[in-house]
Amino acid sequence: SGVDDLSVDIMAWAKRPLYEPGDMPADMQSDVAKHLCDMFARQEKWLHPDLTTNSLTKTSENAGRWGWKDPLAMYLLPIWRDVYGSSVTYVHLVRDPRTLPIGGLHAKERDLQKAYFGRDRWNELTSKFEDEWKHLSEHNSLKGIAKDDVVDLLRTTAFWTSINFEICGLFEGPLKEYGMCLRAEDLVQPDMDHFRRQNGVK
Repeated sequence: SGVDDLSVDIMAWAKRPLYEPGDMPADMQSDVAKHLCDMFARQEKWLHPDLTTNSLTKTSENAGRWGWKDPLAMYLLPIWRDVYGSSVTYVHLVRDPRTLPIGGLHAKERDLQKAYFGRDRWNELTSKFEDEWKHLSEHNSLKGIAKDDVVDLLRTTAFWTSINFEICGLFEGPLKEYGMCLRAEDLVQPDMDHFRRQNGVK
């Protein structure tokens, strides 16, 4: 959806996922409004067909459910709150950070983490995880793995853990009527019997 640059700018200003959009600098408010309008104009496919082709003849009761997904939308929660109110439900799905592949971090995700943590905390985490690497690099399973990729993975795990706790806390508190937190494991469970049979486990 292209909200990555927008999210970096907002986190650099707010530092936290809960903020008041009206407190943003005027130029940022303008950028956010323009970007979101352009984004939804480009992405009509996100909407339920009834909402795009027959919206003039439908009522809110019979228009059908619709939704869209973007992981970076979690940094825009106060904006969704102000735009949609409690007429929609935001679902924050928490994944295990360890599912991130080593070496799979994009530069913009790194920029977002720097904006969220701030320069001092970012440098502290980098130093801490570089020290961890001295021990981790002795493991055979990490032979041939670049130090920077492992440090990225550890920082990302720290980041995801922090942001997930924070957002789920918001849905237990000030944003309770606007959304919910779910774990991926609550929705997608492996067929353990099938797994055991395929792998000869009794």
